[in-house]
Amino acid sequence: MKSPKPTLLQGAMVMMMSAGMANHVFILPALLRATGRDAWMCIICTAPIMLLLLLTMHFIAKKLGDEPLIHWISRHAGRTVSVVFQVMLTLYAVVNIFSTMYETMLWVRINFLLNTPMGITSLFLMLVCYRASSKGLRAIANTAGILLPLVCLFGFTIASINLKYKDYNQLLPMLEHGIWPVINGMVYVMAGAFELILFLILQSGLRSRINLKTLLILGFSVLFITFGPVIGAIAEFNPYEAIHQRFPAYEEWRLATVGKFLSQTDFLSIFQWLAGSFLRICFLLYVTVEMWQIKTERQKNTALLFICVVLVLIGLAPISDVYMHQYTGEWLYPSNLVLLSLAAAGLAVIAAKAGRSGDTRGQSGQQPGQPRQQQPKQRKLRKPRVHGSGG
Repeated sequence: MKSPKPTLLQGAMVMMMSAGMANHVFILPALLRATGRDAWMCIICTAPIMLLLLLTMHFIAKKLGDEPLIHWISRHAGRTVSVVFQVMLTLYAVVNIFSTMYETMLWVRINFLLNTPMGITSLFLMLVCYRASSKGLRAIANTAGILLPLVCLFGFTIASINLKYKDYNQLLPMLEHGIWPVINGMVYVMAGAFELILFLILQSGLRSRINLKTLLILGFSVLFITFGPVIGAIAEFNPYEAIHQRFPAYEEWRLATVGKFLSQTDFLSIFQWLAGSFLRICFLLYVTVEMWQIKTERQKNTALLFICVVLVLIGLAPISDVYMHQYTGEWLYPSNLVLLSLAAAGLAVIAAKAGRSGDTRGQSGQQPGQPRQQQPKQRKLRKPRVHGSGG
């Protein structure tokens, strides 16, 4: 009988869709505004830090074993520390769900549904996300397995079509305003890249453990899909125009033409954007519920529905786009980096403590990346009774 759990590849595809949406679309405007022409250098400079993060995650994953993350934290660091982690990661997930919902519905209203209230579109989006997340990780992973190849195909398509518009001389000169803009821009790149730490929450729900090869491919793929639109925006529009665009990744679609008769290809961006937002919201909803280890399906569905309704109601508030743009750039992404960095450092310390204590509970002994196997139960041998002579 096949395991009902998703495979490691499917789990990686979920993370690719979630972190990729953040890096490919949402962080791009703030990164360009902070760094300008040198935005592409921030991604290259972040690569060594990404490698350190991936090695740390691999170390934590080996110590974590098959045990749910919160149980593991509670067992090695105490209930108080586990509650702190629950609150931190829940806060991260809920705030980023709202940010994703708002940015997506704002983009839809600006470009396609000008006269449709954002509350209506937000309601339909969150209802679909609630339905998918209520079905569990397997449904989310299966959906990611279908959508990610198409999203990648369309991404490479737009990159190839727009080659004729790209002037790579716009990437030079380097360090036009010194090193500090690059350091400032690295904050935004790392804020998106450090979301990979949430992959550890999925480990107990996957068929096999997270291995270093998967982490390396996943981590540097996330950097690559950040590098592409940054290079494209600067080379196609020049850095001075790119920093004033609200959604640079979408503007690249508006340039694309195929032959003489097909000049509007931006409808493909609708699929890309909605697929990415849908998977990101579903994943973060799953993380929110998983952090609190809710047992019954009814309680899980109630919690998911409550979160979705509250976020839709908050979205009805008259929030200025200028304020939201400023808030995400100056507060949200730096705060995300601080919170995820603290989470990664805390988990590394707990993993080191678990290693010194020699506690191997939750570890089944198989190599990382191999399917989990159930160990056969051994019967206990009873000692034969010794009867007295009676005499």
